[in-house]
Amino acid sequence: MAKLSSIAIDVQKSIDGIWCPFFAGIELKIARANNPAYTKQLEKLEQPYLRQIRTATLDMETRLSLNMQAAAKCILVDWKNIEDESGNEIPYSSEKALEFLKNPAYVRLNDFVMGKAYDYDLFSQEVKTESVKN
Repeated sequence: MAKLSSIAIDVQKSIDGIWCPFFAGIELKIARANNPAYTKQLEKLEQPYLRQIRTATLDMETRLSLNMQAAAKCILVDWKNIEDESGNEIPYSSEKALEFLKNPAYVRLNDFVMGKAYDYDLFSQEVKTESVKN
């Protein structure tokens, strides 16, 4: 038998995000998929499309675009060590995050972010407790 608390997540960490090493020194701060901020943002973005959503006529391209917009604001919430081709640091913004997430050339970034966002072990309370002990 297992205690139900063993599957509990740290709600604040799931909203604020956690730093994840990505590639070549890049670090991404990623919040949990479907966190309350993401859900609220997606609901706001879906407002103009409610009729199409209810009638299941919203096209997949629009659906994916809305999800990416919400993810750029509420899942990929920060980054470190991203530079342009001239070596200038690119500061985080949800607009720049959306640009990167939508760019087919950066599919590895999108896949990494969404993969981590659905990795509930990253947001578990148990991990937080262990890190405090260390």
